[in-house]
Amino acid sequence: MSRAAMIVLLCSCAAPSLAQQPAPAKEPQVAIKFEIIEVPAGTVKGLTQYLPANTAQSEQLEGDTVLSAIGVVENSSPLFTEIDTLRRKQTIKVLAAPQVLTRSGRTAVVRSGGEIPVPQAGPNKSFTFENKPVGLEAKVTPEVKPGGEIALAVHLENNEARYDAGLRVNGISVPKLHKMAVNANCELPPGKTLVLAGVSRQSIEQAEKPKLLGKLLPRKGAKDVETIVLVRAHVEPNR
Repeated sequence: MSRAAMIVLLCSCAAPSLAQQPAPAKEPQVAIKFEIIEVPAGTVKGLTQYLPANTAQSEQLEGDTVLSAIGVVENSSPLFTEIDTLRRKQTIKVLAAPQVLTRSGRTAVVRSGGEIPVPQAGPNKSFTFENKPVGLEAKVTPEVKPGGEIALAVHLENNEARYDAGLRVNGISVPKLHKMAVNANCELPPGKTLVLAGVSRQSIEQAEKPKLLGKLLPRKGAKDVETIVLVRAHVEPNR
C-alpha cells in the first residue's frame, strides 16, 4: 500500500493508537549493476548493429560530444560476445563495475575518475592549485512498474581535462575542462541491459602530476578512446 493511499481505520468508540495504524509500505528495492569499460576509438561503430532502434531515448544537455549508440538489448545479445572477444584480446579496460542498492524513485550515483590539480591565478603573478573532478558520473533513478518492469532515468556526465586544447601561462600548462552531459530514458524488462556507448575522450592514465612550485607538464602519450556504460537492474525483495 503506498503512502498516498494509506487508509486509517477509525473505531466508533475511540481514536486508534499508533500501534493500530498500518505501517507505511516501503518502496521496492532495486539493485543496479554498472559496468564502465574503455575501448579504442572506433570500436563502438562496429557494435551499433546489435542495438535495436527506438528502445531508449537520449537528450544532449551540454558539450559537443554525443552518444553514438544507445539501446536496450537482451543479456544473450551477440553484443556481449563481441565485448568478451575484446576482453580476451585485452583491448578493453574495465574502469569500474559497481553495484548499488536503491529504492524505486531514488537516485543512485556512481563515479569513475578522480581529480586533477588545475592552476588558478593568484596575486602578484602567483598560482595556486584547485582540484577539479574529472571522469565519468552516472546518476540512475529507477521506477518499478506494476508489471515488474523498471523505468530508468539516466543522467550521464563526462568531465575531461584536455591539455592539447588548453593554454600555457607563464610556463604553466592550463588544461581546458571539457564537459559532456546527456539524459537517457528507457524501459528495462528483466533479462535486458541498457547500453550507453560512444562517449569519446582521451585516456588520462598518462597524465603527469604537477611538480612542486606549480610547474605542470603537458601529458605524453594520450590516446583517444571511447567509453561504454552497461546498466542492468532488477527488483530485490524488501527487507
